[in-house]
Amino acid sequence: MDDNVDRPVPKQQNLAKKSVTRAAGTAPALAKSELVDAVTRRRLIDEVSNTLRKREPEEEQVAGALRVLSRHSHDLRTVLYQAAEELLEKRAFDRPLWSAAIRTLSEQGDPRAAKLLREALPLDGGGPATLAAAGFCKDPSLAPILSKLASTRQSYLAFSADIARVARGESNGSLLVSIAPMIKESHRISICSDFFLGFTRTEPLPKSIGPALSILRSAERHLGRWLVFADVAIKAGDLSPLLDADQKSKTGASSGRLGWALVAWALAELAGKKDWPKASRPTLEVLARLSDRPSADRDLTFLFRMGRVGEATARPVLEMSLARSSREDTAPAPPLAVLRPLAKTQAGLDAVGIRAAYYLAQNYGVRELVPQLEEAALRGKDESLRGLAAAALWDLGETESARLAADEQVTSRSLPSFIWGALVRMLDDQKKRVGAFPLLTETHFRWVQCGWVE
Repeated sequence: MDDNVDRPVPKQQNLAKKSVTRAAGTAPALAKSELVDAVTRRRLIDEVSNTLRKREPEEEQVAGALRVLSRHSHDLRTVLYQAAEELLEKRAFDRPLWSAAIRTLSEQGDPRAAKLLREALPLDGGGPATLAAAGFCKDPSLAPILSKLASTRQSYLAFSADIARVARGESNGSLLVSIAPMIKESHRISICSDFFLGFTRTEPLPKSIGPALSILRSAERHLGRWLVFADVAIKAGDLSPLLDADQKSKTGASSGRLGWALVAWALAELAGKKDWPKASRPTLEVLARLSDRPSADRDLTFLFRMGRVGEATARPVLEMSLARSSREDTAPAPPLAVLRPLAKTQAGLDAVGIRAAYYLAQNYGVRELVPQLEEAALRGKDESLRGLAAAALWDLGETESARLAADEQVTSRSLPSFIWGALVRMLDDQKKRVGAFPLLTETHFRWVQCGWVE
């Protein structure tokens, strides 16, 4: 039997004390057919059921997997909706599954998201994820609820609700300007990660958001969060962050000029400024500061932002970041080991090394790194990284080795590797081949490999 045909989920798969089949017929057709294979759907349904029954440590990665795969599956969108129903009853708005469900359904235009939002928003906003999701849902019935929340005396709640109203075209942002100076640091951090980070990946917000973002940036000391606010403003058509960053790279404290120069380069690239000077060569310390994540994560997202566009000054750092395969205990330790919170101790490529090898092969012509990726995908000692390497191979056009590695991940105990393998198989089965959409993006990496479901 073909695993890709559209059919209801078996009745014995219960979720939130409701049959998955009950609402299957109402799922929106984001995909023209059920593209996710039955094995993958069954495992994720089981993972969600287990997590709802007893909160599991892997909930973040389950939520991230659903963020990626639900666009291609009616059944998985139904799973998200029913999980959200149960969590709504418990008012468990801090759960990663709730965040993944309400954000995903709203971003994908699922009409069932409006029902969830109408019930959750009156409960003190339903938490940051709920308020953020409201900005993506265009249902007019949410307007009076958001308007009431925007008039509350709680500055964080009012600010968050009015962000959603601006995104929905119901506010001109003037209220945001009056509230922004009252936002304290802890709430500003939440607003960055829970709201504006999502808008860096979507359609631009109205330009009227610019003045409020300027106030937030003026109070922000963390360079990575400043960059998130600036990215949103640049997409909205406000070029003032680019001018500010350029000015600080020339007249600011000498210890911070390199960071500001890199920020200015990134904003110029986003704004399409072709005549902007080349980026300065980054240092590892500065790269870690340019991430929106907490400094303790030592996240190198900005390095791969440079690698994605083939920036020449990033190549030496990518090469240094590449973890060379080591078969002997006496071999030197891979470089930058202290900067890899996701790395394992086994020999071979780690998560940073796989991404570095991918960008070097993709955008710098270093194709001799492909065998290392094949080794990591097919025979790597760290099972949790095999799927990541398979996704890199797929994007590099090595479809046969990628599919071979993906088939081996069907029985993987590692959920991230299992999900990467499912993505490769889905594209290969649909004959999408390379270029349909990239697998190894930073967003997919954060959701699938790290479980960061912002």
